[in-house]
Amino acid sequence: MTRAPSVCSVPGCPAIATDHGRCATHAATRNRWANGTPGYRDTGWNRAADRARILARDGWRCYICGRQAVTVDHVVPRSAGGPDTDANKRGICTPCHRAKTAREAAQARRRVA
Repeated sequence: MTRAPSVCSVPGCPAIATDHGRCATHAATRNRWANGTPGYRDTGWNRAADRARILARDGWRCYICGRQAVTVDHVVPRSAGGPDTDANKRGICTPCHRAKTAREAAQARRRVA
């Protein structure tokens, strides 16, 4: 059984969808993370190399509690207007990162409501 044709899922595109809800023009941009093409959140930084460089700069220590850092966090979130520069990135441990992310999400929900 075949599905009825539908309109492309990209807002404003009137073309008929052919590939997973997108027209031929937009099908290539369906999964920007998987195929490596620049996406809306792509900033051009090499995540693995930059993460290692920033963690090494911070001595592999969490900037909040001092435990071993395993990831890199934006001190001022990009969603709040923080720059995507090394000066705004710090090493952070998993528990602190979870707590900080939860705090920021709660603040964002309060701003919306």
